[in-house]
Amino acid sequence: MANWQKIGSVEELKKKSLQEVKVGEKTFAISFLNNRFAAIDGICNHSGGPLGKGTIDPKTGHIKCPWHNWKYECESGKGEPPYQDFQVPIYALKIEEGNLMIDVEARTERVKEKSKDWSFLTPPKRKKGDKIRVLGISCTNMDFKNPRYSTSDALLDWGLANLRKVEVRKYNLGKMNIVPCEGYYSKDKSACTFPCTITQFNSKDEMWKIYQGLLWADVICISTPVRWGQASSLYYKMQERMNSIENQIDHYDQTPEDIEHSIALKNKVVCMIVTGGQDNIQSVMGELMRFWGQLGCRFPVLPMVGHSRGWSAEDMDHNVDFVKKSNRLRKEVDEMFERALRDVIEPK
Repeated sequence: MANWQKIGSVEELKKKSLQEVKVGEKTFAISFLNNRFAAIDGICNHSGGPLGKGTIDPKTGHIKCPWHNWKYECESGKGEPPYQDFQVPIYALKIEEGNLMIDVEARTERVKEKSKDWSFLTPPKRKKGDKIRVLGISCTNMDFKNPRYSTSDALLDWGLANLRKVEVRKYNLGKMNIVPCEGYYSKDKSACTFPCTITQFNSKDEMWKIYQGLLWADVICISTPVRWGQASSLYYKMQERMNSIENQIDHYDQTPEDIEHSIALKNKVVCMIVTGGQDNIQSVMGELMRFWGQLGCRFPVLPMVGHSRGWSAEDMDHNVDFVKKSNRLRKEVDEMFERALRDVIEPK
């Protein structure tokens, strides 16, 4: 049975080639192209973007979602080739007494593309007797065909190699293809999805390995050099892409119980190694702690090892020699990992 509802004045609606219209609880994308009105469902198949707030191509008639650029033909609701088998519902329109009317009962069904299985990006279930899992993330960049000595990376390698009766993984961001964040969150908080839209559609992007590793690990150790008083640019490239994890913790629309359940990295233990030729070690560590704490992680007592030659010591060759020979730094790294592992077994 048809259920006709008034949208508004035809003359007013003609002023825009595309607009979002809400009737009751339904949202529609109303287009006016080549002197014809058309109506499709206003919710994108991908992640619910507002199609009526997007743009319309006057040549092809395709409406582009403002969130992630998915396209649908304005009259048929079908996706842009080769995705024409997937569509959003379409709705009948008519004009009565100068007003545009819409039948809010859809003429076609919504047809979505089968979603890829992202179940591997969920925290693995722990069983009694499972080993503690430790993930090391090196944020050092270099020409890996002609490698140099990295003090932060060397100390991380030392600490991971000395661990016993644990599972260990290490990722070197400089060897991975991590696409820069495209800022979907700036369009709408719901546009920032997990896994990240870049991960979903860019087969060359390797950020999924970081996501999986973070969910897998009990202990996460970040090692980074100091670059002009900050962590390395590689670290921040990774951190920006992790907004998709933090964004699932919806502080405004969820109950406290929902928020607690949505913290993917809840209680994971984070420690860090920060080295550089200049000062600002503590500031870099504080910034890292602020970010990882925001994600729900916790820190052991003395969660960091730092080393710097100081602002006026530009003798980096001596800095490398010092770290290579420093038993004290290696002892501090071993003790830091011991505290982190103890915090997993006996959380304070």
